[in-house]
Amino acid sequence: MGRRGLIGLVALALLLELCCRVLGLADVPVRLANPVTGHIPLPLQRGRFLNNEWIINDLSMITAAPYDRRQPSVVLAGDSVLFGGNPLDQSERVGERLSALLRRTAYTIADGNWGFKNALAYFLAYRAKLGEPTDIVFVLNEGDFRQPSQWRCFSYHPTSPPLSAAYFALRKYSVPECEHDVPLSARVPDFSLAEGLDRVVTTYPHTRVALLLYPTREELLAKVSIRSKLDSWLSGRVARWRVVDLIEVTRAEPQLWRPEHYADGIHPNAEGAAALARVIAERVLSVSGQP
Repeated sequence: MGRRGLIGLVALALLLELCCRVLGLADVPVRLANPVTGHIPLPLQRGRFLNNEWIINDLSMITAAPYDRRQPSVVLAGDSVLFGGNPLDQSERVGERLSALLRRTAYTIADGNWGFKNALAYFLAYRAKLGEPTDIVFVLNEGDFRQPSQWRCFSYHPTSPPLSAAYFALRKYSVPECEHDVPLSARVPDFSLAEGLDRVVTTYPHTRVALLLYPTREELLAKVSIRSKLDSWLSGRVARWRVVDLIEVTRAEPQLWRPEHYADGIHPNAEGAAALARVIAERVLSVSGQP
């Protein structure tokens, strides 16, 4: 390769890097890999991916407002359905939409690929910082009832800011940079789901706990509910906890949640995030005594 070719190649690489930085393709939350929650966004971060803002507060929540343990609060917990992902601006995410409906802050603790057990582990580890929320609402789909998620992939859950935005983006969308095995320092021990939920209820004795069963788009179209599987997942103790099934809600009021609310097979689009917030406000929190 001649000198001109080398200069052109360097210029192209610099241009690609600049474009990726301007677009924010590597401007994603940095995570902490750990043996408690598997992975969790580091606190006090903010960025802009494809012009969509995201904000992580002081307790690793995908919420713009700082957490105040002295105030009554609603905390949503779940996976990428609540986290929102890259296509949604912070203002379009479920927690922000719910805050507008309640006229006070609703906080969201979630991360992509989290399961029910990851969320339970968070509440058990953060009791001193969370105080006594008035309500905890777990938004759950069928995949959330398995073993806790473990950290394994820098491309999807980076543990440090990428040095090169272009390299990060190219790896993520071609050959993701992942560990072959989960590192020892990030292995989350498995535990009984029913016992874990029992521990959370005991740890937060004055907090109302609800489970919102969230279907995939395919399950919504087929009207297939996962409620019948709860007994096996929760060791026959379903009656102890408040459960709201989105499939059952739509049977009575189909306009509340429609196939058009999905961006893909499972994640809500902006309209869907607003609709999900409305369901939580009107069907979940009203059931648990929320005005």
